[in-house]
Amino acid sequence: GLLKLPVTGGSDAHSVHGLGKFLTEFNDEVKDETEFLKALHSKQFHPVTGLRTGHLKPYGI
Repeated sequence: GLLKLPVTGGSDAHSVHGLGKFLTEFNDEVKDETEFLKALHSKQFHPVTGLRTGHLKPYGI
């Protein structure tokens, strides 16, 4: 991102068509809230797109 901060992806959908357009992919499996927070704090994630097509790819900002 512009501020050199880690970026998450989220659709912020206002219609069904927009659901899942953008999402956050974690480098490792996240099984619970503790692992989720650990992944966020260690910046082990990135934004992706392509859920609806079944082919996730990094989304560059």
